[in-house]
Amino acid sequence: MKKILLYLLLLIGFISFGQQKSSVAINENNIAKKWVVKNIINPKLSEAERLENLSMLEGTKLIFNTDMSYTFEFVTELTGTWRLDKTSRKIHTKDRRGENTWTVHSLKENEIVLSRNDAIQKIVFVPE
Repeated sequence: MKKILLYLLLLIGFISFGQQKSSVAINENNIAKKWVVKNIINPKLSEAERLENLSMLEGTKLIFNTDMSYTFEFVTELTGTWRLDKTSRKIHTKDRRGENTWTVHSLKENEIVLSRNDAIQKIVFVPE
């Protein structure tokens, strides 16, 4: 029994270490990419509702450029500027329709998880 418990603790430790290693610093260089929607996380939705919401977001792109310009592609294309507040882990965007705040929940080399303004739903993006 002790061996099984020790094995499980080691396994959890390796998994946790592996997840930490894949995270990258939240900075402008790591965010400046062309991101496309891959998935959504919303605990309030059933699986069918989640899939329906995901299908509506299909093709949505966020493009953060190193010159601090950005493009949001969803039905129409909006261009503007962005800035990162590293302390609060928020990306502030401004375009012709106004300002939005994107909270960075996690950032990995090949994935960013964001929520927009005060939304509960998190959107998982991957590089295009």
